[in-house]
Amino acid sequence: MKTTATIEMKRMATAEMNPMCHVRSWHISRLAALLTRVMSFLLGEKLSTAKALHLLNALTAGTCAFLFGGLSLLAQLLFLLWLLIAIWQYRKA
Repeated sequence: MKTTATIEMKRMATAEMNPMCHVRSWHISRLAALLTRVMSFLLGEKLSTAKALHLLNALTAGTCAFLFGGLSLLAQLLFLLWLLIAIWQYRKA
């Protein structure tokens, strides 16, 4: 009987052997680094990659809250909750 850890190790080994996984992750990390440099330049302070991604999440949540929040009361509450959580994550990072 195989354990969960054994199955998970096989999945990880398969993903490591797939060259497309490395290409995609390389492009994503380059885009994240570019985003970090642009946001650091605009804010005038040095940001980490994680903090830049949290800021992007907060900006996206705020944009959605104000553009699509008028659909219904429930949508407005969900978008505002997303915005509050995104701001909290940015402050915590």
